[in-house]
Amino acid sequence: MAKTMQDNNLPPLIAVKSAKFSESESLKKEKELLDKFQSCPSILRCFGDEITTEKGEKLYNILLEYASGGCLVDHIIIKGLPEITVSRCTKSILTALIHIHKAGYVHCDVKPHNVLLVGQDAKLADLGSCCKTSFDGNSSCDDFRGTVMYAAPESIAQQKYLPESDVWALGCSVLHMLTGKSPWAFDSKAQPKAVLFKIGCSGMLPQADTAQEIISKNGFSNGSRCAKSILTALLHIHKAGYVHCDVKPHNVLLVGQDAKLADLGSCCCKTSFVDGNSRCDDFRGTVMYAAPESIAQQKYLPESDVWALGCSVLHMLTGKSPWAFDSKAQPKDVLFKIGCSDQIPQIPTNNKISKEAKDFLAKCLVKDPTARWKVDMLLGHPFVNKADRPTVAGKYHHHHRLSHGIHSLSVYNETPIVMILSNTLVCKTHYEIIGVEEDANQEEIRKIYRTALLNSHPDKLQKSSEPHVRNNHFLEVQKAWEVLSNPESRALYDNELRKSRLDVMNADDVSLNDNDC
Repeated sequence: MAKTMQDNNLPPLIAVKSAKFSESESLKKEKELLDKFQSCPSILRCFGDEITTEKGEKLYNILLEYASGGCLVDHIIIKGLPEITVSRCTKSILTALIHIHKAGYVHCDVKPHNVLLVGQDAKLADLGSCCKTSFDGNSSCDDFRGTVMYAAPESIAQQKYLPESDVWALGCSVLHMLTGKSPWAFDSKAQPKAVLFKIGCSGMLPQADTAQEIISKNGFSNGSRCAKSILTALLHIHKAGYVHCDVKPHNVLLVGQDAKLADLGSCCCKTSFVDGNSRCDDFRGTVMYAAPESIAQQKYLPESDVWALGCSVLHMLTGKSPWAFDSKAQPKDVLFKIGCSDQIPQIPTNNKISKEAKDFLAKCLVKDPTARWKVDMLLGHPFVNKADRPTVAGKYHHHHRLSHGIHSLSVYNETPIVMILSNTLVCKTHYEIIGVEEDANQEEIRKIYRTALLNSHPDKLQKSSEPHVRNNHFLEVQKAWEVLSNPESRALYDNELRKSRLDVMNADDVSLNDNDC
């Protein structure tokens, strides 16, 4: 990083990338490419180059846009980034790649480490590994380019670099952003040749988190939406005459925020039997989620999947296995308790889960399969219908400072909103989950409204030095103020509040003074 003089048409702060002049061919190439893509807002800007001497050594320097937000990978924590942040970064990277590919180049090293944050804008950087595509659209290099964990199979196996290779690397990067984990999992003792073979030749793909892995980290706060997705999948499976036989969180994969049922290898056909039942010579499924009739009689019904769904939802909501057994329990005792006793998994009686969730579980976890609700009935249950409504904020990402009595005001179905907290006003757009905490009384809500009105007035904010007031954020606050200041529109948007689905955009907080209320 370097400071510049104000009269040289450079920003006050720039970044300087240097190399020994004798070893600067790659850096010179990068400078040429950056000049070529100056018109792309999603590629880091280059302001020129210079040659300097330091300690008697000649250096070649390129002057780059300063990324005040640092490197994207530094923001990826164990749990990953919010999906809206990932989608915004992905759009920026794709915009950059369109320019690069149209110019006949392949980036060759797309990864979070090469995405820099200039303010809130993600910009693709480090074009030094770029290679030119040949007339047939392919590009082969004598040396390997890029980073193994993000490299496409054809790049590793054949040293072939295609525009589609950048797409693979982008997919690995998005997976890393969402999960907080490397796209590939290898033991620290893994041999390099084994790593290269797995990525380049095995046909395997990077693995996304399953619902089970997320539950093992911190529970799963959106069980209703996940349950609805599983029920929708089961409805199709059952209508086709099959039983899944192994519904459990381990077999539910999360594609973004969408839960998808997977692993149909245990499915059995029920239509081959006159009575609609399916019996197998071997046990199918997982004991802890298996229905009593599947364990006791090796009978697999559509209702058996419903039992397994109930066990899965219970696991999602509580973070605990549906059955509690001592580690020394004998297998026969486990099988007897689940398959032959009158016991069912314990549904919590406290207030940790909602009444709708308890009732949903009670409809699923019935010993007699004929008394269990069927999939189409469960799709109409209030617990599942909650998935169509935004829920009260439960667990938020680490960097959202939310306090008691959260309330959000939307500008109807448009993106800008002001998120009002009992002691904080934050300019946001598109927050995913909004609502009023159940224990927030009307007096608290009125106070929050009043605080918002007093502190979001454009005239007052215009005098503020807070970053979120400047540029486009000021327009968002101004637009939100127009809504807040109109009682009729405010009431209308209140009614629509729980119907809106908004995403998040990072912004700085403005502390409120309780004396203003």
